[in-house]
Amino acid sequence: MGMDVHLAHARSCKAIAYARLKNDRVDARTLAHLLRTDLLPEAWIAPRPVKELRMVLRHRASRVSPAHLVEEQGAGSTGRPWHRRARRGSGSSQALCHPPCHS
Repeated sequence: MGMDVHLAHARSCKAIAYARLKNDRVDARTLAHLLRTDLLPEAWIAPRPVKELRMVLRHRASRVSPAHLVEEQGAGSTGRPWHRRARRGSGSSQALCHPPCHS
């Protein structure tokens, strides 16, 4: 038919939300006016490749535990996570309170 479809962002259409008179005819006129004047806030729909990537990342995030990530990021040269205390009798009685600095 030669018509373009536009998806208006519902929260951003303040002209309709704050109108005193609310019915379909008035809302359609308001939307048409916003579209004509290039002021219609449009919502973005992610393309299929973006949706698939999000799904994969969401699945991975649900499988990887946050504690495991902390241990990987915090491990120093000894392989021991930085947030754990040194063992007694190992020559150091202080707790490691920050990741080791590698210069």
